Amino acid sequence: MADASGVEPEFFGKPFKGAFGAVLERIPETIDRNRIAMVGDTLQTDVLGGLAAGIGTILVTDHGFFANADFEAGIELAAISPDYIIPTP
Repeated sequence: MADASGVEPEFFGKPFKGAFGAVLERIPETIDRNRIAMVGDTLQTDVLGGLAAGIGTILVTDHGFFANADFEAGIELAAISPDYIIPTP
């Protein structure tokens, strides 16, 4: 569409920079970025976006995308590694 219209698209939402930037702008600078993490159930949106934003990532494995699935195989296949892997708290 960009080629046909000559208009460069602007993407919103995870994993794109704008979604994470909008949130991080609202967090006071006094909070160390090492204490901020994206918690989610998908590698390609939640974890990838968090990694790109330079914050920690936590993959939740027992509901959502990876419920009853082999999340370790998904991590290997996608080559996207979260900082932490947990079941739903």
